Amino acid sequence: AALSRQAALALARAQFTERFAIQESALLERERLASLGQMSYGMADELHNALTIIAGEAELYLDRGKGEHPAADETLSRMIAECHRAAELTRRILKFGIVGAAERQPLDLRAVVEDSLRLAAYQAPMKGITPHLAWPEALPNVLANRPQLHAALVQVMAGAAQAMAERGGRLEIAASVDGGRVKLRIHDTGPAIAPDQLAALCDPPAAGGAPQNSRNLFVAQRILQAHQGELRVESVPTQG
Repeated sequence: AALSRQAALALARAQFTERFAIQESALLERERLASLGQMSYGMADELHNALTIIAGEAELYLDRGKGEHPAADETLSRMIAECHRAAELTRRILKFGIVGAAERQPLDLRAVVEDSLRLAAYQAPMKGITPHLAWPEALPNVLANRPQLHAALVQVMAGAAQAMAERGGRLEIAASVDGGRVKLRIHDTGPAIAPDQLAALCDPPAAGGAPQNSRNLFVAQRILQAHQGELRVESVPTQG
């Protein structure tokens, strides 16, 4: 009986050790994949920013000298098309990549907003759109992951610019402190969003991704939620 109990105890101990080793291995693998996902997210964001800048500069040169050198026009057109194609791939990575806890640091929100506004201008041209920043004298830094915050702000700003593309308008960005939290208000003067579309504005995009000219704030909402923040959307007829 004693030998039987010892054998049963040894077997139980061996099974526990084996399960622990498996769980430890799975945990390490999840941590490795999470780290890889966060690194890929940051790289995709940087690559996307570079591609949009290259495409924007190429479009500028093409507009300036179009028709003077047909071969150069063709080369620039191909360059722009390939940049947009590659940028679309990185957008897919940013849409569905890991946006959970990533390395965060205190950030000057105004600097991040100004960088995001510049990047948004490459995605949605702001011809006829007047940006205006309203900033308090003292605003605390925000603890955030810079690439993720860039991605969220660019998505909102580019959507606002697309909404005003036909008639132009005013893009107001105002910061304030509310109850110990930083609030950033982005307001455009484009047409109002229908109530049924407003309710689905933060839903995951349909298969194949959202249309280029639509506003979908799914990614922005996920990023802000991961930062213990929130996204609120309002739309009033004649007020944007």
